[in-house]
Amino acid sequence: MNITLEPTDDRVASMRRSVLSRIAEAEPAVDTAAAVRPAARSGRRRLGLLGVGVVAIAGVLVVSNLAGAGGRQQSAVAEVLHRSALAAVATSDPVVPPGRFLRVTTTAVTSKTSGDVSYLARAQDDLFVPADRSQDWVWVRGASTPFRTFGPASAAAAAEASPGEAELLRAPAGGFYSRPSDSSEAAFAKLPRDPRALLADIHERTVGQGNSVDEAAFGFIADELTDGLAPADLRAALYEAAALIPGVTIEDGHATLDGSTGVAIGRTDPEGNTRDELIVDPDTGALVGQREVLLRAEVGLPAGTVIGWTSKTTSVVASAPAGGTVNGVFDTRGCTVTGPDEFQC
Repeated sequence: MNITLEPTDDRVASMRRSVLSRIAEAEPAVDTAAAVRPAARSGRRRLGLLGVGVVAIAGVLVVSNLAGAGGRQQSAVAEVLHRSALAAVATSDPVVPPGRFLRVTTTAVTSKTSGDVSYLARAQDDLFVPADRSQDWVWVRGASTPFRTFGPASAAAAAEASPGEAELLRAPAGGFYSRPSDSSEAAFAKLPRDPRALLADIHERTVGQGNSVDEAAFGFIADELTDGLAPADLRAALYEAAALIPGVTIEDGHATLDGSTGVAIGRTDPEGNTRDELIVDPDTGALVGQREVLLRAEVGLPAGTVIGWTSKTTSVVASAPAGGTVNGVFDTRGCTVTGPDEFQC
């Protein structure tokens, strides 16, 4: 269905009022017992480029999808994500002047297992994206250090673990580890902005991943949003696509992650033992972060533990660190590149 709306100030304000009133009517009960975190789904962070938001998409998204949500809980989720989508396209992306860099700082906590015990480790990355995105990007990958332990055996395992290895990478257009960026401007242009078409595209991209097509799609959306580099119109479409995934619920109306608060939108896969959550700020359209909650006790971790989370902040800075190589530690070790993300050491 093609809908064309003129995104006037009055129309945007009217849509905001409509969405806010529906949220108030459909506000679900909040489960505040859940803890906090989301783990990276691969050893490689997805990387991308900022673009220019298209305000006109706000009207299309809100009008075309509000009627499609099924059930009170699904409707409440849709309202929050619609509101986030509307705010995303109404908020300007950071402007990076020539010679400066967009700095994306990502803090991630992940679970580590040693034998039959586990602990949590924390790391921080800084990505520097130049105003001219064909030039060198710089990626400072921090070493992981123990963050939380669970009893004496867990503490001992954390103390005995080898410190994580820090890396400094530099690559034209973000082609780290000898792989073209899969979130480049060209890659973003290939992703549909219509939410249903976008979800179908994501399903094709994630065939065979995860425990189910819905889990894989939710994870793809979470990763794409967490990078902090998708343009505003794509972020809005990703929020709308997430609202179309079955089983997505509101888990916490006031979830706090790394000092910021938002609404936790979660999904539990029947075949898994974790609940994946996106924490969004519907007022700004920003993704606060993602987290992963353990449902049943496992390898020394109690049920309800947030076994991982990721948050990010962005800023514009005057310079990026000097040095770095395309393949980071693989270059340091003298490894041979055998393919994208593949090395013989």
